[in-house]
Amino acid sequence: MKKLTKEEVEIRRRKILSYVQAEASKGHYPTYDELAEHFHFNLRFLFPTIIGLYDEAGVPYNRDPNPFTKYEKEQKLASICVKLFVAMGYHIEKISIGPSTMGGPDLIVRDASGHLIPLEIKAYHKFGRLGTSSGFCKYSHYFGNEMKQLVCYMESMGAKNGYLITSTNRNSIKNPDPRVQILCGNNLSELLMSYNLIEELEDLEWIRNTYTSTTKEQKLKEVRDSIITHCKQKFERGRYVPRKQIQNLFGINIKTYFKNMNELYCRICATPNDIPNHRMGGNSNKTHIRERILSYVRSEIAHKRTPTYKEIQKKFHCLPKLYFPGGIREIYRLVGVTYDRTVVSKTPEEKERTRQKILSFIRLNAIKGKRVGWRDINLQLGVGFGNYFRNLKQAYREAGI
Repeated sequence: MKKLTKEEVEIRRRKILSYVQAEASKGHYPTYDELAEHFHFNLRFLFPTIIGLYDEAGVPYNRDPNPFTKYEKEQKLASICVKLFVAMGYHIEKISIGPSTMGGPDLIVRDASGHLIPLEIKAYHKFGRLGTSSGFCKYSHYFGNEMKQLVCYMESMGAKNGYLITSTNRNSIKNPDPRVQILCGNNLSELLMSYNLIEELEDLEWIRNTYTSTTKEQKLKEVRDSIITHCKQKFERGRYVPRKQIQNLFGINIKTYFKNMNELYCRICATPNDIPNHRMGGNSNKTHIRERILSYVRSEIAHKRTPTYKEIQKKFHCLPKLYFPGGIREIYRLVGVTYDRTVVSKTPEEKERTRQKILSFIRLNAIKGKRVGWRDINLQLGVGFGNYFRNLKQAYREAGI
């Protein structure tokens, strides 16, 4: 393709602006994709943003010219599919579509052999596209791996095949599953004509030419708010949600919505330094976390409580040994308090002394003609028998009884 001269570029710019002005006067506000297809040209070379294009054309940007929501479009397309598949000889088993559903295929039909078949419906605008992402995201209208979504439904149902039905003709799905039959807008049109479903054909054209009221900015905000809500709920329960888990759950790249994980956790009013460094890519401040742990232990001791290693771990969502190699003993030594040995791990020497104490207890009772069990040992000596011996047989053998 030859390079355009400055004069040719300016002529094309004026044509695009004139076209936008003319369409806006009719109540139609063309999108980037629509303009690109109409002019066979990548508009971003001339207009970096769609809002900038409309500003230059002197037209208020309005992408909400209709009162219908995307769910109404999906319900209308579902109604079309119901009539079509009934005409094709299928029995409608279940219809699950709309904002109040709990998930699952949009439609489930039963064929003449009695096999259940899931149908996934995507009511996209004619400039929408199937297969624009590698991960399914329930918070986005056009972004998602629709094929993967349907295959998951098939596997959960044990279905041998399924239908992926959409109103757009644009299909970017690479390596589709051979068990899935894709019906795009043109395929639907042909089937509707063959079964003389003329009214449904008109409804299909309405779906293809009607925009939803959700703009890109609104979608970004919706997904961002959903991520923040999810992470905040988990963090309040003492759980940290790592980057990969967020990306897999929402089917997105986290950098599209936040600069980094620090920004995300700042949004939920959580101090980034409270998160272990191995989760934050080495960005946490170890000194800061050490001081917070020591301050917490001092405060608890002042209230006559002795926090254990596990309590500290749960409180700060980290492994204390990453900051105190000596473990709980080092923490108590640094706060200058004699710790209660019953709530900390014993040294090898202390464990051996307790073992000998248990063996002596067994021998003393054997001399008296009494065979003690592990419950007696736990109760009388205040120890956990299972921490020192595998079973009573081992303990009695070592005691020489």
